[in-house]
Amino acid sequence: MKRKMRTRVLIQLGGLMEHAGTLDIFNIPLDRDLQKDPTLKNNIAALFKGLLTLNEMVTSGELDLGVLALQGLEAFKTKGLSESRPLDQKKPQLQTYPQTSLSDQMESTFANDSARLSSAHAEKLQGQSSITEEEKM
Repeated sequence: MKRKMRTRVLIQLGGLMEHAGTLDIFNIPLDRDLQKDPTLKNNIAALFKGLLTLNEMVTSGELDLGVLALQGLEAFKTKGLSESRPLDQKKPQLQTYPQTSLSDQMESTFANDSARLSSAHAEKLQGQSSITEEEKM
């Protein structure tokens, strides 16, 4: 009986992760095996670290469980979920996600940031060169 209850609680926690939008944020699809799909390794590692950080914040007192509980109850109302049974809402159809991994997203972000920095650096250099030419006159 304990094993059934444990499984039920783990499934409910997964439902909360889905309702909170965590699966979308970390790009974790519901149609693939998280342990067998190597393209999801970074996504799962990022989520795990996020949960560890949350644990550290609560343990250190940076976040208060009472305050989080009140804010969570308010979030249930905002999302149209029951405070006592938030997982009873009808679940939407299974969504599929693009095949991009977290490492692909990080590479794209790095490339965009590098391009912005290069552009800003070029503008700064242009500004410095025009000042020196004006100073010469």
